Amino acid sequence: MLGISSVTVLMTLYFITCGFFVYAYSGTLNKSKESFLLANRSFETIRGAFSISAAWTWATALFLAPQLSYQFGFTGFFWILIMNTLTLFLFGFAAHKIREMYPTGFTFSEHIKLNYGSIAHNTYNLAFVLIAVVALSLNIYAGSKLIETLTGMSMNLSALFLIVSAVIFSIFRGLRSTNITEIFKMVIVLSTALIIVPQVWSLVGWETIQKGMSGANGKYGDLFTSAEAIAFFWTTGIYFIFRHFSLPWADNSFWQRAFVIKPEKIKVTYALAAAIFFIAPAMFASLGFVAAGLGLKPDNLQLTNVSVIAQLLDPWALWLVVFMLFTALTSIIDSQITSVTTLISNDIIPQFKNKLEESKLIDYSRFGVVGIVLLAWVLVNIPGVNILYFGFLTGCICMTFIVPSIVALVKPELQSPKAMVAGILTALFVGFPLYAWASLNKLNDLALVGFFGCLLIPAVCSLLVSNNDRANLISK
Repeated sequence: MLGISSVTVLMTLYFITCGFFVYAYSGTLNKSKESFLLANRSFETIRGAFSISAAWTWATALFLAPQLSYQFGFTGFFWILIMNTLTLFLFGFAAHKIREMYPTGFTFSEHIKLNYGSIAHNTYNLAFVLIAVVALSLNIYAGSKLIETLTGMSMNLSALFLIVSAVIFSIFRGLRSTNITEIFKMVIVLSTALIIVPQVWSLVGWETIQKGMSGANGKYGDLFTSAEAIAFFWTTGIYFIFRHFSLPWADNSFWQRAFVIKPEKIKVTYALAAAIFFIAPAMFASLGFVAAGLGLKPDNLQLTNVSVIAQLLDPWALWLVVFMLFTALTSIIDSQITSVTTLISNDIIPQFKNKLEESKLIDYSRFGVVGIVLLAWVLVNIPGVNILYFGFLTGCICMTFIVPSIVALVKPELQSPKAMVAGILTALFVGFPLYAWASLNKLNDLALVGFFGCLLIPAVCSLLVSNNDRANLISK
């Protein structure tokens, strides 16, 4: 593995290189909302696709996919990556619709406020902030854990570097500077995958990869024909289906991209983003097959891909992969911070100070981001957490909002504000804590109840209770 000095060099190289591109190509600072938050709504297809795919390339894709491919073979590979990819394509239709409805909008929360009032509006603001905090925690944890495992450096020290780098780039020139880091990220991620992974394939051969598709214990490799594969679906795969599909609906960064890309390009941009996204995570996930096929025993399952590369290739390959992972995680933190900045400046601060100049609004939102990042840092230090735990926490929150959000976008008149808010808050304050606690304490059955409670409670309230509210109103 690498030493502290080596990783420090890589961190410094990222900061200097990416900083140069941000400074050179993101233009001048303009603290108007249109410019700072939405880059003047100027993204074309390629630029938008790179931005979306970068925002979707989380630690779950780069770390968890190789881990599950190693443990559960093709079964794990399929359920974590296929729905992950398909989700981006499908969300393009929702993004196109919201942009048609609000050509000059900023957030999905605005739509909720116009149709359901201020209480529902703030309920959605709460959701978007929660998702941002957990997403930040997930990616800060993954990056700092990587550095700690490679060097022994304190997680908190490495987390501090990740956070500072991301905050500086995100508040420098807003979405335009963030987009530079996103493009830089995807170029590095794709290049690294295309350079490194085929070398591993050529060393081990197809027979080893094929053998590894059955997982480390040799009992996986299909979707529904073996008892093990079926068990994996009911205990893990079904979580990923609902988590992935619901995630962009409650993550403001994907609604933000809808308002940035030119309206006629949104669907094709999201489709292209899905294709770009799939390449690197699928290639790195195949290293899980390699580890299983060779009978390797990674010391840290969350770093299966790093372990394979360290054991099979020359040291330069590990340097490149660590630089890629550091770049990817810092960029996603940057993207989440930019998303939160939009939410704070457009939906939260105006409720308290509605006559601020746009430049002041942007400044206040920058300060607000600091508190959210600090909260994420606190979550990273909870004993027993890991990448999988944070991944499912995001899914749990997102599922709370998926049914009310779809109804709000397609048929807003079908649900009443009171029923929608009651369902969401009940799920957030009952189902979500139940899942978080039960999962942390390995109480799987209770965790399953909490997880799907977050889906069913708001769905029942949004549809059935709303129907009852309308019936009572008509009878009166």
